[in-house]
Amino acid sequence: MLLFLTLILYSLQDRCHTSRYINRKWKLADGRSLIVYDWTEYCHVYAGKQTSGTSAYISDGTKEDIFDKTSGTVKLADGRTAYVGEDKYLRVMSDNVEKIVTIKLYSHIDFW
Repeated sequence: MLLFLTLILYSLQDRCHTSRYINRKWKLADGRSLIVYDWTEYCHVYAGKQTSGTSAYISDGTKEDIFDKTSGTVKLADGRTAYVGEDKYLRVMSDNVEKIVTIKLYSHIDFW
């Protein structure tokens, strides 16, 4: 009986699994990296929940800090600049239109 109750309580735990993949990566002028991840988190308790999104981080190789609209502007090693606007788009700007990159940073939750 105790084993049965333990199994029930264990099955009610919020079990989550996160998958994260590098979408884009740029070297910064100061040696750090600007990394954009596509990620998905699956959680199963009673019903399932899936959260997915795209996030940007600044990494020095040991620590990653979120890169958002409060982070200001950073300079890439190739001379371009990157920032996140009020609309949550990451923009990598250049004088050359062909080198401009725009990526939507977002988070979305689905329940089933």
